[in-house]
Amino acid sequence: MSPSERIPYRKLPGDCRGFLRRNTLWIGGDHVLQVDSSRFSETYKRFYLRDIQTIIIRKTPRFRLPYYWVLLAAIAVITLLAGLNPFKLWLFWPPVAVLAGVVIYLYVAGMFQSCTCHLITRVNRMELPSLFRLETARRFADVMAPLISAAQGNLPPDWLERSTTLEELTTAADQNPDHPVELLAADEFSWISVVVFLLVLVDGGLTWLQLRTNDATAFTKPNTVNMIALATCATIAIVRLTRRQGSRALRMMVLAGLFVVAGVTYGSMLLQSFDQQFYHETATNPLLYTGMRPLAFGEIIMDVAVALPGLALAFRRNHKT
Repeated sequence: MSPSERIPYRKLPGDCRGFLRRNTLWIGGDHVLQVDSSRFSETYKRFYLRDIQTIIIRKTPRFRLPYYWVLLAAIAVITLLAGLNPFKLWLFWPPVAVLAGVVIYLYVAGMFQSCTCHLITRVNRMELPSLFRLETARRFADVMAPLISAAQGNLPPDWLERSTTLEELTTAADQNPDHPVELLAADEFSWISVVVFLLVLVDGGLTWLQLRTNDATAFTKPNTVNMIALATCATIAIVRLTRRQGSRALRMMVLAGLFVVAGVTYGSMLLQSFDQQFYHETATNPLLYTGMRPLAFGEIIMDVAVALPGLALAFRRNHKT
């Protein structure tokens, strides 16, 4: 019998859903239950109300893609491709508007309405993956505040000052000298991340030149060199950022730039293959294939949308250091 069948639980704000995993929070009796479920298993973690010391909400850029946004974008892309050959105006522009709305919403939400939320107890510090939007995290804190107060009684007058001291925030494991905790090095500015985003901008610039000259073959070698350089620099940057504290947002932006370039390249290959197999079209200029020009414009927009915020994050670390 699962814990949810033995104890009546009530769902708390926050829900992170992917294609294979889901993370949720539940309140039951004297504890909070975090459920990390996949298609084949579930993992439970309990946080007792009497042990919770602090709930920390920190505003930070985060790019989470719940599955329903991915499905909506996929349906829009399929509809867009269906309206290209033969061109159907009523079938082409609605998915364009949908895709633009999805991109704008995810960009604004990821850059300005996202956060990380940590639950700190006497024995551990746990990030709550289901709370990645500011509004949801605040609603969670509003629900938890009276429950924690009821479980722990009246807090001392200086509880706020004490909760921000190192002694109060350290866990039992941190205070045990026999089991030292190895911390990641502090994040610092690195030019390799800047180079990655500059290469992403170069990719968009090369695509723009291809559209202006209507000759994609003339830029085959520069594109190949740029992609190899981007893959190399992005790999180095990801490894460096993985070993640093507070670098998650920048690491995700580097991954996003790499995926945009690789995804568009793979998508262009698929479009050429579909045209050759289903429409029996063969063109010396890849831009003449059906759907290639809209894909090229989309690549330019996505390159700029990833590179500019990435450069801002990278140089912000330079300002801090």
